[in-house]
Amino acid sequence: MKTKSDVEQLKADWIDNPTWCLWLAEGFDAYGTELYIFQKQQEINGHANVTADVVPVYDGLIGRMKTTALSN
Repeated sequence: MKTKSDVEQLKADWIDNPTWCLWLAEGFDAYGTELYIFQKQQEINGHANVTADVVPVYDGLIGRMKTTALSN
C-alpha cells in the first residue's frame, strides 16, 4: 500500500512533467479520486499544461463523473 508521502511525491513528479494521467498511476488505485481532483485543480488553475492527446480522455471522464455525481 502506498503511503501519503508516496502520494505527495507522485503529485510533485506530475507537476514537473504533467503529460500523463496522474490518477491512473500504477499502484495508487486507493488514491485515484484524490489524484484526479488534484490534477483537475492544477489544470484549472493553470499550474499544469494539458497535452492534446490526453484531452479526449479527460473530457470523457469528466462527463461520466458529473453524470454519476448527479444521479446519486
